[in-house]
Amino acid sequence: MHAHPSPRADASWGVLIGLALTCGACVDRGQRALDGDQIDEAREDGLCLRLSPSTLDFGTVPYGERRTRSVTVEGCGERTPDITSLSMRWGQLFSMPSDVKGDLLTQPVVSPREISLTFTADTPGSHQDSLIVSTDDPTQPTIEIPIEAVAGRPGCPTPQIAPLPRRAEPLDVIQLDGGESVDGDGEIRAWRWAVVERPDHSIARVVEGYTDADHPAEGGPEDDPATPEAAFFLDLAGRYTFELTVEDDEGLMSPSAECPAQSRVSVEVIPSADLHLQLTWHTPLDEDETDSAGTDVDLYLLHPFAEGDWRAQDYACYYLQKTPQWGDPDSADDDPTLDIDDTNGAGPENINLRSPEHTGPLGGPYQIGAHYYRASARDRSRTYGASEVQVKIFISGALMWSGEQRLRRTDDLWDVAQVEWGPEGGEIIPVDRVYDRLDGVMP
Repeated sequence: MHAHPSPRADASWGVLIGLALTCGACVDRGQRALDGDQIDEAREDGLCLRLSPSTLDFGTVPYGERRTRSVTVEGCGERTPDITSLSMRWGQLFSMPSDVKGDLLTQPVVSPREISLTFTADTPGSHQDSLIVSTDDPTQPTIEIPIEAVAGRPGCPTPQIAPLPRRAEPLDVIQLDGGESVDGDGEIRAWRWAVVERPDHSIARVVEGYTDADHPAEGGPEDDPATPEAAFFLDLAGRYTFELTVEDDEGLMSPSAECPAQSRVSVEVIPSADLHLQLTWHTPLDEDETDSAGTDVDLYLLHPFAEGDWRAQDYACYYLQKTPQWGDPDSADDDPTLDIDDTNGAGPENINLRSPEHTGPLGGPYQIGAHYYRASARDRSRTYGASEVQVKIFISGALMWSGEQRLRRTDDLWDVAQVEWGPEGGEIIPVDRVYDRLDGVMP
């Protein structure tokens, strides 16, 4: 199978009627722009009408109270379409004053105008609606602005997580910060973090900090809820979502049934190397795979020139040779790196190869393996038995292959797959054979 990466469309909104769609990654009739860029070009016919913000958020409103927010409407081209109708999709808790609606329907938009909307609710809960604006633009006659609000009891705290980078690398550490959270009538006394979405086999924990900043996989002290900050080790590639729960000095917590305000942030962990290998494993008899005792499985990557067994001197990348020098002696891009060697259970272990060599002229493929180095504790005080081992292969940031094998005892070797590389990228050839030893087994 060949792996050719495709562009990624970001989820940032830019609402603009009459966009000139010059970006191949722009979607949703031109309303979304990659990485949040706003495109202010009108079409060739000169028609353009912009509404902002692209999503209207009322925030948390004490139930029984009324709050007003507005959407700005303005022309952005040589000609401005006339608005022919304004409506709410549901219209139950969000409303629009009739005089505002009448003015916009009877007068052309020659300067920025405001569409005022109000929200009120009698019971706690999260609520959504949409403002629907119709125009006489024949190409794009309708645009929809999502609206959201949270109704909570008076005095509820409101959690707020500081923005995270949208994209990170495997093995990065991120800082979680809830210091911007506020309370309606007092102060916040506790901040509690939860990981509500993570890649399969991720076992990282939210901690207060790391015992050894250079080795975050070894963990650190448990997060202290009395502080708004925490840290998290992004152990695997994939998507992570974090939620913050805050508690104030009256014992009110958000989110909860009476205080439904919610704050979540997500980060996509995407390898930047052209070839990224990820090893994890699960040992059923190891009750705590995050402690200092556990099994040891090792990840291997062999160069096409490798000969002999899997520890092929200069042409093997593994725990004894984490940064071998391959290919062009003047470039590090074709040299692999084993970024982490986990020896006490679960992994991960990662190998990155930023720019693989073309394997055709080299006479063979790259080869990937996993070796059950130790099925017992490091001090041999306990034997854990079999482990379920998983290897994932990413090409240009995209997961292209994933496989699992059960390794039963110390020294079992899983010959996972081969990778051929050429001008068009990588081709993965699964092998999926298990041997009962490492020594003497030819790659």
